[in-house]
Amino acid sequence: MTIFPLATQTATIDGVSFAANPGKLLAPLRQTFEALGLPVRFVDGRLTVAGREVSESGPTLPDGTRLVPLRALRGWNVSVEWDAEARRARLDHKDKEVFVCLGEKRVTIDKSAQELRAVQGNLVVLRAKVSTGRKSKRTPNGSFSAGPYKARMHRSSLYDDAPMPYSVQIIGDIFVHGYPSVPDYPASHGCIRLPTDGTARYFYEWVELGTPVEIVGRWRA
Repeated sequence: MTIFPLATQTATIDGVSFAANPGKLLAPLRQTFEALGLPVRFVDGRLTVAGREVSESGPTLPDGTRLVPLRALRGWNVSVEWDAEARRARLDHKDKEVFVCLGEKRVTIDKSAQELRAVQGNLVVLRAKVSTGRKSKRTPNGSFSAGPYKARMHRSSLYDDAPMPYSVQIIGDIFVHGYPSVPDYPASHGCIRLPTDGTARYFYEWVELGTPVEIVGRWRA
């Protein structure tokens, strides 16, 4: 009797990278381990993968999705190989093959919904409420790119040296930045406010200089 080897099962997953940690690629934990055939379980309130406990302090997306650094997968005997030309990592475990892609980043700010949406590849990495420019100080619509200026703490040269934490320049004096008050309507002097509950910092650490930013829509209230 001829015995044929098991066919390799292949999956593709969108990875996540952060400008604050260049060269480090992460992937959604549950999706990645399950694609590799490694069961993810909660045992007595503890997260385990193939019976091995996973630290509770690991990175997450703002929606609570746990991420795993690809280099950590070697602890489960997963082979990790980076293909720079294809911009993806190949993971191998027994008869499972998983590709984790380093997708392009893009940001959309919808003034009609007062929402920022950040995407990498096909993965939504952040969906957050914002407050754009009020009627007399409208935030401009158009196609822009993040930068060239970016600072953990910037102070406004126009408005009494006001602090603007986690600032990312969009165009001229228009920035995405953290602000304590982010109402559900346009209230800024033209900038795009993000909450300072960790959202602004997350966006700042994720977005790359040069990331495309689309500002669309119109507030109709």
